[in-house]
Amino acid sequence: MSYCAGAMRGVLLQTEAAEQFRGRIFGAFTTTTSLLLMCGVLVAGALGDWLGVLSVPTHQGSRHVLVFRHRTGVAWCDEQQSQP
Repeated sequence: MSYCAGAMRGVLLQTEAAEQFRGRIFGAFTTTTSLLLMCGVLVAGALGDWLGVLSVPTHQGSRHVLVFRHRTGVAWCDEQQSQP
C-alpha cells in the first residue's frame, strides 16, 4: 500500500510541478521525508527505553488497527455475529 502511495505522490509531483521548480520540489520533499523519518526513529528509541522494547510496536500496532477500524467502519467479530 505504501509503495502505491509513494508512486502516486511521485506522479503528482512530476505532473503538477512546473518544470523549472521540479528539482527543488523533489529535493525539499525528500529532505522533509528523511528528517521526519529520523525524528520517528529517535522518538521510537526514546519510547523503547522508557516503556520497553516490546510495548512500543504493540501500542503502534493497536493504533493502526483502531484507525483502520474507524476509517473503514469494519466491525469486530462479535458485532458481526450479533446481527441477524
